[in-house]
Amino acid sequence: KGAWLCAAFHREPGASGVASVQIREAVAATRWKYGEPPADGMVTTIDTRKVRPTMVHGKKVWGWTFRKAGFVDATPPTTKGGLLVLQLWPEAMPPPAAPLPGVPLVFGVLPLEWT
Repeated sequence: KGAWLCAAFHREPGASGVASVQIREAVAATRWKYGEPPADGMVTTIDTRKVRPTMVHGKKVWGWTFRKAGFVDATPPTTKGGLLVLQLWPEAMPPPAAPLPGVPLVFGVLPLEWT
């Protein structure tokens, strides 16, 4: 059991492309680099006290870009410290693909326990 951790995603102001597509491209590059994903796929955390929500149908939604990329609420949905946890299951991941030319990559492996 385990999951890859997306510890940082930041879309620079003025960057071209759709952020949710960029996230999926990064997941594909991660699969290209590391192979088959762990059983729990990939997770990311969001500090809802520091990140603005997106209004969707009149409701505040945190992690909207990740949700558009296929992430769903994890179980449990928050860390002990109160961070929102979103999860991308392996079956929802794009197939492995080499990174796009000129795109800087940062790969690292960290142990993760959010329960």
